[in-house]
Amino acid sequence: MDVNDVTAYAEKLTPRGAIRADVNIGALIRQHGNSFYKVRLIDISETGFRIINPVTLLIGTKVYLKIPGLESLEAEVRWFKTPEYGCEFEKPLYPPVFEHIVKYISEQTAGV
Repeated sequence: MDVNDVTAYAEKLTPRGAIRADVNIGALIRQHGNSFYKVRLIDISETGFRIINPVTLLIGTKVYLKIPGLESLEAEVRWFKTPEYGCEFEKPLYPPVFEHIVKYISEQTAGV
């Protein structure tokens, strides 16, 4: 089974009922015990996010997402199709927290 087959299989297993917000903002990510590095956060939902990442991560890798101005969020890589990676939060975000993050990102990208 090649990477594309694994990715398609993983996407079918992951429920995508959560509302996704397109954000397209610079963020930081790190694996446990490593330093943060730059990625591009493409979208985010209450249950996870999608990034463009220059570094290879394997399915099941624990990562920490840092959006500038906010605390780190723990997640796990659930699928990838290089250079895109889909990650699921360790604990889903509470709806008001998700709304705050989306509003914060929207204000940052608008220069407010």
